[in-house]
Amino acid sequence: MKLIFVNPRELKTHERTGILRFVAAFVMIVREGAIINPLLIDEETKTILDGHHRHAVARLLRLRKVPCWAVSYLDDGAIEVEPRRRDIPVSKEDVVRRGTSGKVYPKKTTRHKYKVPSSRPFTLRELRYGIGVDDAIE
Repeated sequence: MKLIFVNPRELKTHERTGILRFVAAFVMIVREGAIINPLLIDEETKTILDGHHRHAVARLLRLRKVPCWAVSYLDDGAIEVEPRRRDIPVSKEDVVRRGTSGKVYPKKTTRHKYKVPSSRPFTLRELRYGIGVDDAIE
Protein backbone atom coordinates (compact mmCIF):
# COMPACT_ATOMS: atom_id res chain seq x y z
CA MET A 1 0.00 0.00 0.00
CA LYS A 2 1.41 3.34 -0.98
CA LEU A 3 0.18 6.91 -0.87
CA ILE A 4 -0.12 8.51 -4.30
CA PHE A 5 -1.86 11.55 -5.79
CA VAL A 6 -4.17 11.06 -8.76
CA ASN A 7 -6.25 13.36 -10.93
CA PRO A 8 -9.83 12.60 -9.81
CA ARG A 9 -11.00 12.48 -13.44
CA GLU A 10 -8.81 9.40 -13.94
CA LEU A 11 -10.47 7.41 -11.17
CA LYS A 12 -13.23 4.90 -11.88
CA THR A 13 -16.25 4.35 -9.66
CA HIS A 14 -17.77 0.94 -9.03
CA GLU A 15 -20.96 2.08 -7.28
CA ARG A 16 -23.26 5.08 -7.27
CA THR A 17 -23.24 7.77 -4.60
CA GLY A 18 -26.13 9.03 -2.49
CA ILE A 19 -27.04 12.71 -2.31
CA LEU A 20 -27.23 12.87 1.50
CA ARG A 21 -23.81 11.28 1.98
CA PHE A 22 -22.42 13.51 -0.78
CA VAL A 23 -23.70 16.64 0.99
CA ALA A 24 -22.28 15.43 4.31
CA ALA A 25 -18.88 14.77 2.70
CA PHE A 26 -18.98 18.15 0.96
CA VAL A 27 -19.74 20.01 4.19
CA MET A 28 -17.02 18.16 6.10
CA ILE A 29 -14.34 18.69 3.43
CA VAL A 30 -15.16 22.37 2.95
CA ARG A 31 -15.42 23.01 6.71
CA GLU A 32 -12.07 21.28 7.35
CA GLY A 33 -10.51 22.81 4.25
CA ALA A 34 -8.92 19.44 3.61
CA ILE A 35 -9.40 15.80 2.68
CA ILE A 36 -8.63 14.03 5.93
CA ASN A 37 -8.68 10.41 4.73
CA PRO A 38 -7.18 9.39 1.38
CA LEU A 39 -9.32 7.29 -0.95
CA LEU A 40 -8.55 3.59 -1.39
CA ILE A 41 -7.97 2.56 -5.02
CA ASP A 42 -6.80 -0.38 -7.06
CA GLU A 43 -3.41 0.72 -8.38
CA GLU A 44 -3.69 -1.14 -11.68
CA THR A 45 -7.17 -0.03 -12.81
CA LYS A 46 -7.64 3.13 -10.69
CA THR A 47 -10.98 1.76 -9.50
CA ILE A 48 -12.16 3.43 -6.29
CA LEU A 49 -12.66 0.87 -3.54
CA ASP A 50 -13.52 3.32 -0.76
CA GLY A 51 -14.10 7.07 -1.05
CA HIS A 52 -16.75 7.53 -3.75
CA HIS A 53 -18.30 10.53 -1.99
CA ARG A 54 -14.92 12.20 -1.36
CA HIS A 55 -14.17 11.61 -5.03
CA ALA A 56 -17.44 13.25 -6.10
CA VAL A 57 -16.66 16.26 -3.88
CA ALA A 58 -13.14 16.51 -5.33
CA ARG A 59 -14.56 16.59 -8.84
CA LEU A 60 -17.10 19.26 -7.91
CA LEU A 61 -14.35 21.36 -6.31
CA ARG A 62 -12.18 20.80 -9.40
CA LEU A 63 -9.24 19.49 -7.42
CA ARG A 64 -6.20 18.70 -9.52
CA LYS A 65 -5.17 15.74 -7.35
CA VAL A 66 -6.63 13.58 -4.60
CA PRO A 67 -4.67 11.52 -2.08
CA CYS A 68 -5.12 7.78 -2.55
CA TRP A 69 -3.90 4.65 -0.88
CA ALA A 70 -3.02 2.48 -3.90
CA VAL A 71 -3.17 -1.28 -3.48
CA SER A 72 -2.84 -4.38 -5.59
CA TYR A 73 -6.50 -5.14 -4.91
CA LEU A 74 -6.92 -8.59 -6.42
CA ASP A 75 -3.71 -9.85 -4.80
CA ASP A 76 -3.98 -8.17 -1.39
CA GLY A 77 -5.50 -10.60 1.09
CA ALA A 78 -5.65 -7.91 3.78
CA ILE A 79 -8.46 -6.15 1.88
CA GLU A 80 -11.83 -7.87 1.95
CA VAL A 81 -15.09 -7.01 0.22
CA GLU A 82 -18.54 -8.04 1.38
CA PRO A 83 -22.04 -7.29 0.12
CA ARG A 84 -24.28 -4.79 1.91
CA ARG A 85 -27.31 -6.09 0.01
CA ARG A 86 -28.58 -9.63 0.19
CA ASP A 87 -29.76 -9.61 -3.41
CA ILE A 88 -26.47 -8.57 -5.02
CA PRO A 89 -23.43 -10.83 -4.64
CA VAL A 90 -20.01 -9.16 -4.85
CA SER A 91 -16.41 -10.20 -5.32
CA LYS A 92 -13.16 -8.36 -5.91
CA GLU A 93 -13.32 -9.35 -9.55
CA ASP A 94 -16.87 -7.95 -9.80
CA VAL A 95 -15.79 -4.65 -8.22
CA VAL A 96 -12.97 -4.21 -10.75
CA ARG A 97 -15.23 -5.26 -13.62
CA ARG A 98 -17.88 -2.72 -12.58
CA GLY A 99 -15.25 0.00 -12.26
CA THR A 100 -13.64 -0.63 -15.61
CA SER A 101 -16.90 -1.19 -17.53
CA GLY A 102 -18.86 1.76 -16.19
CA LYS A 103 -21.76 -0.53 -15.23
CA VAL A 104 -21.75 0.52 -11.58
CA TYR A 105 -23.53 -1.06 -8.65
CA PRO A 106 -26.36 0.77 -6.89
CA LYS A 107 -25.25 2.91 -3.93
CA LYS A 108 -24.14 1.12 -0.77
CA THR A 109 -23.69 -2.29 -2.43
CA THR A 110 -20.16 -3.09 -1.23
CA ARG A 111 -18.24 -2.74 2.01
CA HIS A 112 -14.47 -3.03 2.07
CA LYS A 113 -12.61 -4.04 5.20
CA TYR A 114 -9.01 -2.89 5.41
CA LYS A 115 -6.45 -1.06 7.51
CA VAL A 116 -4.39 1.86 6.30
CA PRO A 117 -1.46 3.72 7.81
CA SER A 118 -2.15 7.12 9.28
CA SER A 119 -1.60 10.17 7.10
CA ARG A 120 -1.85 13.90 7.45
CA PRO A 121 -4.77 15.96 6.13
CA PHE A 122 -4.28 17.30 2.60
CA THR A 123 -5.50 20.88 2.19
CA LEU A 124 -7.80 21.91 -0.61
CA ARG A 125 -5.20 24.47 -1.66
CA GLU A 126 -2.56 21.74 -2.03
CA LEU A 127 -4.93 19.52 -3.97
CA ARG A 128 -6.39 22.26 -6.17
CA TYR A 129 -3.01 23.59 -7.26
CA GLY A 130 -0.84 20.52 -6.83
CA ILE A 131 1.34 22.26 -4.24
CA GLY A 132 3.62 19.81 -2.48
CA VAL A 133 1.95 16.71 -3.84
CA ASP A 134 3.79 13.88 -5.53
CA ASP A 135 2.77 13.23 -9.13
CA ALA A 136 3.47 9.50 -8.85
CA ILE A 137 0.57 8.64 -11.17
CA GLU A 138 -0.52 10.97 -13.94
